[in-house]
Amino acid sequence: MAAERPAPLESKITRDVLEAVARAWGISLRRPRPDIDIAGSPERCAFRVVLEDMDGRLYIVERLSPESVPHKRCIAETLALLRDRQVPHLQAQVPDLNRDFIASLPPGEWQIIPYVDGRDLERPDYVFDDWRGRALADFLCSLRDASRDIPGFPQEAPFSLPSFIRGFLDTLEQHDPDILRRVEPVIVRLQACLLYTSPSPRDLRQDLVCRLL
Repeated sequence: MAAERPAPLESKITRDVLEAVARAWGISLRRPRPDIDIAGSPERCAFRVVLEDMDGRLYIVERLSPESVPHKRCIAETLALLRDRQVPHLQAQVPDLNRDFIASLPPGEWQIIPYVDGRDLERPDYVFDDWRGRALADFLCSLRDASRDIPGFPQEAPFSLPSFIRGFLDTLEQHDPDILRRVEPVIVRLQACLLYTSPSPRDLRQDLVCRLL
């Protein structure tokens, strides 16, 4: 049986281009790996592909649109700061040989991040795995503690979780009231353990009962 042919690279992104980008990060390129799927939306960058180095390590190289560079740099610097503050499980961008996270090389701006081999979740069963909830809660708690006083970010809360949950309940009430009944235990638990910090307290359980009547 003939070997499976790898997916083609974008015509402007030749191996020579990828080798030049890899060298800027001190990476010895063995081969591009367009045969490896990358999780997440491809619209977040202009081009991306997995690279394999001589030691078999895998990286994702991304070519960025010029208008996205300031935002991408802010993300990279923030992730590096959070990693230095011991937030677990972060995959921060890899700095290049100039200790920058974005390099300008023809035909554009580039960044490199470690490749993480993802796996498809068993939908919808995975939402009932207790260990996933505990792991996510631990991560969010560590993120909350480490994300105070990050340079360049406003210190007031940019996002209200209670408001989001109530908006989500409004959507369920309008479009899928059966699901609303199924999530009642979750909402009650959130009200007891989390939402008491709301700046404008409201009894979500009473709210939910009113919706279901």
